[in-house]
Amino acid sequence: MLNQLKNNISNKLFRYNYKKAKQAFDKAIPFRNYLPESEFEKFVQQYSNVAAGPRQDYSLAGMEALALERFQYIANKINFKPASALEIGPGAGFVLKKFKENGINKAVALDIVDSLYPEVKKAGVEIVLSSADNMACIPDKSYDLIVSWSALEHIPNPRMVYDECLRILKPGGYLYLHFGPLYYSPWGYHHYSVLNCPYLHLLFPEQLIHNHARKIKGEDYKGYLPWTNGCDLDEYQFLKKGLSYEYILESYNSGYDMYSVSMISRYPEIFKSKNVSFESFFVDWIQVGIIRKP
Repeated sequence: MLNQLKNNISNKLFRYNYKKAKQAFDKAIPFRNYLPESEFEKFVQQYSNVAAGPRQDYSLAGMEALALERFQYIANKINFKPASALEIGPGAGFVLKKFKENGINKAVALDIVDSLYPEVKKAGVEIVLSSADNMACIPDKSYDLIVSWSALEHIPNPRMVYDECLRILKPGGYLYLHFGPLYYSPWGYHHYSVLNCPYLHLLFPEQLIHNHARKIKGEDYKGYLPWTNGCDLDEYQFLKKGLSYEYILESYNSGYDMYSVSMISRYPEIFKSKNVSFESFFVDWIQVGIIRKP
């Protein structure tokens, strides 16, 4: 009962803050694109006591645990046992390792670099070095299952990736994409290992973030700021419409992050200057599932 009361109060507060930010955004005149550079150090000082770090456990045990969770999720979602699976942007490759351990014949990782761990390759996972937006090396209707987590926001042409996935999916096969944080959401620049401040990349020029990252992380700082495609929410609308008769949209979900909405109320003119929909500042991730008809 107490938890329900707390949730109700929290939800009402979120709705109030959201409405307040929306009103400020609608009335704002976009007279500037960023805060003055002199303000950046104030943000550094303000957020320096907030722990900064990756949102994922990259220890071996952590990657194995996440891989098992993802494997079980997909296994429970589909009603067939795939003979072949392709993962786009697999990172270390432990999800595909789980598929191999559970009897899949062919598990293939596709990426522009080979980051597979030795134990993943030893399990029989293959690697194809290719950009996901042009998989010409893969014939039509090649895979029963295509999956991807946290990759599409890092690829320049997500629509082309989507079209390529549909092309190489076998009849009766399943495509699962889950990606984020999206660029205009609070953590869309993936800067949480540098400074744990929401919307930092929208408030200041990206170069300031890079300069700060270099200062605290050294010359290898770019590993803490993975490149993102800068797409806003509307640029992913193709995921919800336009499928040909061969395919069925099995699921479409998105997640909201409204914990930092007060930042929009404080600087509405800066957010207005981005020329994107208000919703783009809140939709944190997108998940889509597609079935190709047999």
